Amino acid sequence: MRNATKFAFDTVFDVECHAPEPPVEEEAPPPPTFSEEELARAAENGYARGRDEAAAAAAAADERHAADALDAIARQLAALSPVYEAGWEHCRRESVAIAVALVRKLVPKAMQAGATGTVESILLDLLPRLMDEPRLVIRIADDLIGPLRDRLESLVGRSGFPGKLILLADDDITAPDCRIEWADGGADFNTDRLWREIDGAVERHMPVAAAQPADMTGDTESEKETSDG
Repeated sequence: MRNATKFAFDTVFDVECHAPEPPVEEEAPPPPTFSEEELARAAENGYARGRDEAAAAAAAADERHAADALDAIARQLAALSPVYEAGWEHCRRESVAIAVALVRKLVPKAMQAGATGTVESILLDLLPRLMDEPRLVIRIADDLIGPLRDRLESLVGRSGFPGKLILLADDDITAPDCRIEWADGGADFNTDRLWREIDGAVERHMPVAAAQPADMTGDTESEKETSDG
């Protein structure tokens, strides 16, 4: 039989307190690793992407520059249009002025050279309508009397005109002007009146062209005007 042991109070029943253990930190994962092939491929992709972006930016800039250039050209053309129109109008007026000046110089000389033919042509045109007239009076420049007398008498004779032909020198008439008179009417060439009408027509359409110096007119051209009554 076991012997009883006297309680000696040397047993400690206090709960033993321990300090909390610090949390265990997880280790960071190791950094990723890439092979040389992967690095080369990434570099190539980055270069290609940068190249494409640069090309797109350059193309956009080119389009903007082209649009700006076209706008500038359009503005310049719009500004030049009035200048072009004014220049064209000036050239047109100058051309007409030169043409009028040439006509004033050349036509009167040609008409004077053919003054006798002009008078003959007028008379020949009128005779068929004047066969019932008793006489015709033709007034011309004095220097045409000699060259025209025989020719006009011959022309009247061939036409069958039964009346009398009277040829008179008129100091107020300059070749190739002339006037043909009958009982109730007359016809004439009047170069002064012709040039007034020409100048008026030119002035209405091109005022500058008609404003020519007096020495540009030269000799005058002739005009035929028929009147009855």
